Amino acid sequence: VPDQTAINLWETWKKTLPTLIDDLLVYYSSAFGKPVVAVSEKVQDCCPKFGCLKRTSSKVGLFPTSPSQARTAISIECLNFYSALFERSCDAVTAMAAAMNSFYSRRGFRMVNIKGDETREPFRRGLGYAAEWLETLHLAIDDRMEQAVAKADMKLINLSSLSPSAQTSASTNFTNQCSLMLRQLCPACFGMTEFGKSMEEGCDIHVSTDGCFHHRHLVSGGEGLPVSALKQILPKAFVDEIGAHIQTVRKSAPKQRKPKVPDAAIDECQSSYIAAEGDKKRSALNGSRYDAQGWMALTCRHDVPLMLANIDTPGEQQKYSIALIMWLFSQLPSTATVTLLYDIACVLERSIELYDILSVDIASRIQFATSAMHAYGHQWACQLANNPRFMKGLGLSDGEGVERTWSKLRKLIPIVRASSLAKRAALTARQLAHIGTEAVISLGDWVAKRHKNGVLERRGKAQDQLRKCGVPIEELRRQWALQKDTQMTIPSHSPRRLKKQLDTVVSLQTEMEKVEEAIQTAQSISLDPPILAIIMGKLSDARAELTKSAGLLYSSMNMHDYFPDLDGLDHEFIKLLFLAQDLKTNVRHRAIASFFEWDRLNQAVSGKNQTLGTKLYQQTQNSIKKRQPALVQAIRQYNQYCLQLEASYRPTYRIPLPAALPTKIAQLKGESDLMEDVWITPPHVDPPQWLDNSNVKAGIQAVRSIDRSEEEEIRLGFEVSNMCQSHGRELAAVDVALLQNENSSINLQLLQYRDGLISRKDRWAKALGQTHQFLTKIQEATKIAERTLQQYQSIQHGSLLKPPPPSLNRQIMEISMTFGGDSVNSDLMGDDVDLVEDLLLMDILSEDLDEPNVDNVTLSQQHYSVITSPNIRTLPQVTCQNDFDIKFMEGDFKRVTSKLAVLNSTCIDNLAKLLQRLNSKDPAYRVFSLTSAIFSTQHIVQTRYNTSDLELWQALEPLKYWTKPIWIIPIYQPRRGQWVLAVVYIRSAQIFLYD
Repeated sequence: VPDQTAINLWETWKKTLPTLIDDLLVYYSSAFGKPVVAVSEKVQDCCPKFGCLKRTSSKVGLFPTSPSQARTAISIECLNFYSALFERSCDAVTAMAAAMNSFYSRRGFRMVNIKGDETREPFRRGLGYAAEWLETLHLAIDDRMEQAVAKADMKLINLSSLSPSAQTSASTNFTNQCSLMLRQLCPACFGMTEFGKSMEEGCDIHVSTDGCFHHRHLVSGGEGLPVSALKQILPKAFVDEIGAHIQTVRKSAPKQRKPKVPDAAIDECQSSYIAAEGDKKRSALNGSRYDAQGWMALTCRHDVPLMLANIDTPGEQQKYSIALIMWLFSQLPSTATVTLLYDIACVLERSIELYDILSVDIASRIQFATSAMHAYGHQWACQLANNPRFMKGLGLSDGEGVERTWSKLRKLIPIVRASSLAKRAALTARQLAHIGTEAVISLGDWVAKRHKNGVLERRGKAQDQLRKCGVPIEELRRQWALQKDTQMTIPSHSPRRLKKQLDTVVSLQTEMEKVEEAIQTAQSISLDPPILAIIMGKLSDARAELTKSAGLLYSSMNMHDYFPDLDGLDHEFIKLLFLAQDLKTNVRHRAIASFFEWDRLNQAVSGKNQTLGTKLYQQTQNSIKKRQPALVQAIRQYNQYCLQLEASYRPTYRIPLPAALPTKIAQLKGESDLMEDVWITPPHVDPPQWLDNSNVKAGIQAVRSIDRSEEEEIRLGFEVSNMCQSHGRELAAVDVALLQNENSSINLQLLQYRDGLISRKDRWAKALGQTHQFLTKIQEATKIAERTLQQYQSIQHGSLLKPPPPSLNRQIMEISMTFGGDSVNSDLMGDDVDLVEDLLLMDILSEDLDEPNVDNVTLSQQHYSVITSPNIRTLPQVTCQNDFDIKFMEGDFKRVTSKLAVLNSTCIDNLAKLLQRLNSKDPAYRVFSLTSAIFSTQHIVQTRYNTSDLELWQALEPLKYWTKPIWIIPIYQPRRGQWVLAVVYIRSAQIFLYD
């Protein structure tokens, strides 16, 4: 528990930080794009109190290590470097502080205390405080920016709801959408505006959830004090409220239901997973040592982490997954449907069906499936209903995104184990944010890779397999439907008492085999006949006693009472059948455990995950070696049962015989027979083709693979469309936020956010341009966003929404003539009007006197020359005749291409028009081009010399300046012989003059 000193320090920081936000923003604006400047010596003249240091920080980029009376300040750029380092290597304060101490010591700078003794770890605590609280400031700035974008997004929503034209298209319907938070987390999953896919179509959204118990927290680490609210972690109060609700509804009577999976199968699934059991024994032992057992995460199908819940009770109790589900649906439209993939989805689904844990609305819009890798740990009947590879509409969603997230978070395990609870949550949230950002940036690569490897290659192999089997697809689909119906209804699950007795019979038979081996050994060695006779007699008596016990036990089981269809079958055959069934279940459990160990051992293959490390790798390998002989022995015993069943089989039994299993683990993993139970009741018809026809079996697998591949391709197409639409929408929201005066302090952050969106789009387009016409789609989405943005600008301008009367244009331009203060006034409106007129007209109409007077020529590639001035944005080589029809006099064009000639009004007007139109095609500058009205150099002259209102209106009307919030007016100063630029911000009533 924090002491009073820590609480006082925390409260002081919380009071001080809001006063630093604006200073930090000023520093970032002044330092952006510039080299790091050395700290000025003036800082040394500052008093060590924080107020002085705070004022200095905005100028020199320092952040104090204490909120009051700070003696040390650290470079903000150094702290930002540490933050970037943390994203890649997790918390490195101790390492970085030690490195700084070594670095300065080698240079002759040693930190000493008041007594002159060298200080141990002089930087660790200060660096930790500064990094932690600067990150808090960054979070506050991010919150301010997100609020600005959210407000702008809401303005677009309101505009969309008010605009009839916007509602005619689903792509512009912004009212039916996911929350902004979800759309920013994964635009591919949540960027859509149309919802309501049925369960057979796979639902609208696929998410997965799972828990991890490696991220435990020691009680000795303490609670700590929360630095800021964390959006990525569910509040404990909310989770506890869900837990109390579950306990309340469980007290009521279970509802009647028609289960799609037999309860006996779900019970077996539940007992197979430690997570489902709650791991109460282990948690009881660790309860006094750990106060947090791990995390429960929710991710989308693109491995983007959406939300975490802290596990502070034994095992993965259902309240954590239910809390994540309820949070997700609170962020979705009322018509959205969801597929949740979870290791023990069958158990969770049964609980929801039995009790009113979820509301009727949510329960009707969610379906459950097991994650693909963990599906093989479930009973076969459960797999038929919940395996994502068997379920229609799920494509290739595997539900293993959470496991990949845990792999990326493993670097935090030793760090958060002993840190405070608050810091554990903060570090995990920061790392999750980084993982999510990286995942969104690489969405294009993810989709392209999935389409190539998951769809094209998988479908190609399946089609080859389908051609080889030679069975029509319609027949294969019919056989697959028969297989599911049959295997989910046969009573293949023995009663619990019967299973225990069968286990006892197996144990007795094992003892009998050992006795037989002892008899053979005794016969093979040379012993005195009397001694050999005594040993053989005892062994024979033991064998007879075991045989008798096994027979009596088997007779007492009353098989015919449980399975009347077996009446008339040979008792020895029935016994072998049940023994084979029980042993196959045992083999399956052992094999699945071995698969998990091999997957863990090979997790770094092809760079999928990080390596285990030598020690853990050897431990896993030794564990496999210890368990593999028992697994192989069990498989051989099962195969022996299969041979005995085949030898004693009669055609009148009509029971499908079990197939032998391979003894090699690699072959066993891909063996579909491993997951199928042994038949213990005869079918009422001849064995179906899906059971005894190998071509039909292979064909069914091929059809399933083709179906999932085609479903995946359709979903990928939807996701690409969502990415395009979300990008245009988010870009429009940022553009609206940039137009708000209240966001002027975070303009740099918004522009960086905007640059990130454009950079992300370029990477997406590079990855997807060949597969899906990504560029065309994203251009369409951007145009929609632009139209909405223009509508918003028109509404925002209020009184300027309609064109002004012609008489007002003269007033506007007369006001423009006064820009620049007295110097501009004296130049443009002085007594020497003739001089002004002559200079202006000469500048507008001047040509090189030596050149002949020629007609206007069009700027084209053969006349074009690139402007090389570093202060001017280089123009791309385009043909202006086709695009813009901008014409220059030949003499004016020579002025443009010359490095020494002075530009006249014609050059300035045409170049301004050219730049504006070029920028209108560039996403990085489009918003500024669309929101600016550039006046011609002739407009002031026309106004000054009493041009009629009608003529002035004809000149100004094409600009539609009443719809633009920014006016750009070039003005010539004849007495100085130079141009100045006036920029007018209409809404803020500000005028800026650039000389």
